[in-house]
Amino acid sequence: MIKNLWTKLRNLPMPLLVGGFIFIILIIGLLLLSSSMISQNDITEGEIAAPNRPAFITSKGEPYSLFQDTVAENFIREDLALFARTIYPKYIADNTLPVEFVVNDVDVADIISVKGEFREIDNDIEITIKTLANSRVSLSINDVGENVNIDSILNSNSLENQFIGTLPISEGDYSISYEAPDLVSINAFFRDPSIFDEARTKIIGIVGEDKIDKLNLSITYPTPGFMNEGKDSP
Repeated sequence: MIKNLWTKLRNLPMPLLVGGFIFIILIIGLLLLSSSMISQNDITEGEIAAPNRPAFITSKGEPYSLFQDTVAENFIREDLALFARTIYPKYIADNTLPVEFVVNDVDVADIISVKGEFREIDNDIEITIKTLANSRVSLSINDVGENVNIDSILNSNSLENQFIGTLPISEGDYSISYEAPDLVSINAFFRDPSIFDEARTKIIGIVGEDKIDKLNLSITYPTPGFMNEGKDSP
């Protein structure tokens, strides 16, 4: 069968035969390219260094995670990228340059200390991380030699994220809790509409008037059958 097929192929016109081989080579090339693209798309942003993306964290040439909590990890990776692209001319000049942070040493205690460096910058970096509730962290990133940090503008340290990191809290007439991924829930103890305004005013006092809209606020009231005595329902 193979011999007959070969005989038939040899009898084909040469232009047709060459065209057929070229077509087969093109098909194989497209399949290989497609396979490569699929494998890259399957890789999460935490596993590759990519432009305009959060920092890629490595140690000893391998991907490295500071936390099992991916939400907290992503806050740190985003802020590492922000630090590099704010401080260093090399990253400022080319904002598509991938940011890779190389971890050299980690000391895990109540406050986590990390020593390392950015791949493209030969400067010692020290990071301190305090874990908070609800996958939030207090973060400090410091260039030791230059003695510079931008802690006040890191997303991890924003007033709204620091507030979420304190929840749940309880007041006289209500409690405030956090429900992932983005809901700040006010739980009223009585059926009194003014409780929402009271709670909102308290939150504004913590995060500021300009940040309150970044929080997705909701309120729940107890059902009438569970109303506390001494409070009037609306």
